[in-house]
Amino acid sequence: MSETDFVPRWASPPGDTIKDALREQHLDRRTLADAVELSQIDLDALLEGEIPLTIRLAEGLSSALGGSVEFWMTRDGQYQADRSRVVADAWAQKMPIHDMAAFGWIGTDVDNWVGQIDECLRFFDVVSPDAWERDHLALLAQTRFRSSQVLQTDEFAVAAWLRQCEVELSKVPCAEWNRGAFDALLPQLLPLTRLRDPRRFLGELQARCAEAGVAVGVVRAPRGCPVSGAARRLPNGQPSIALSGRHRADDHLWFTFFHEAAHLLLHGTDAVYLDEIELDSDPAPSAEEAEADRFAGTTLVPTEFEDRLLRARRSPLELRKIARELGVSLGIVIGHLQHRGALGYNTRLNRLKSRYKWDGPSLEKA
Repeated sequence: MSETDFVPRWASPPGDTIKDALREQHLDRRTLADAVELSQIDLDALLEGEIPLTIRLAEGLSSALGGSVEFWMTRDGQYQADRSRVVADAWAQKMPIHDMAAFGWIGTDVDNWVGQIDECLRFFDVVSPDAWERDHLALLAQTRFRSSQVLQTDEFAVAAWLRQCEVELSKVPCAEWNRGAFDALLPQLLPLTRLRDPRRFLGELQARCAEAGVAVGVVRAPRGCPVSGAARRLPNGQPSIALSGRHRADDHLWFTFFHEAAHLLLHGTDAVYLDEIELDSDPAPSAEEAEADRFAGTTLVPTEFEDRLLRARRSPLELRKIARELGVSLGIVIGHLQHRGALGYNTRLNRLKSRYKWDGPSLEKA
């Protein structure tokens, strides 16, 4: 907008002008209701902006109060436009605007409230908040959300994250989905867990999964979105796995990947699986989530290693040896023992996990 533009952040209905005219002309509402052929209830609704003006009503107001029909219709048109903008403003303000701008998802002029509306509509590729609501509700109908009882989740932040995952993963060139090839691929990916820098393993993980028809990516989550990962079919039909890099540690990242892979393999690609994975605070997961947990756990650490791990749980040297034998990172072995309750989450062994950090939207070695 230019300096001379003024866009109100409120909406004044034609009823405000009608009330002023009634006071100036010393008319009561009953007289006006009779003049425009409305019941008292409908006139009150008109005055509060709850029903729109029609040509017939504008003609009645023009005869009873003055002003042209065009004046009243223009007044109502302006109100409808202002009201739509107020609704859109309230919608946009619920989005994690500052994180979305900081991560490069939308433009950075976040102090311009009108611009924020435009950026959010563009980001979700919708023409109005009503259109977004329809799309959002349709997505929720497909979603199976594993949520933690101890975390506060903002549905608008989650919606924004899912949309950015959709945008980024839709750009990944993939072969046709091949369930058998993806199943066979998973054990071959275990050596990637031993690479400590995401810049070294994420590209190969994405490329190899794409060959089996799965789009994979890591997308930073905004505040209010404590999601670990998601498995879903994208609008272009491609199965996908999105990871958030939550907790910024190798054990959590890789467990989440194999957990989401389990959903695609075991539970199909029709539903949207959205997971807040809190391994120490989810005592009663659903049957599907429990199955995905077992799949991820045994893929990373087969059950025949359990006794050895329990005996070696306080020996970093022995744990390293087992991790090398398994072909996985030491952090995964430590995380596995913590999940089994054999190690506390405050153990000094935590320092042996690979840690990550965010550089803008990029996940890097800490």
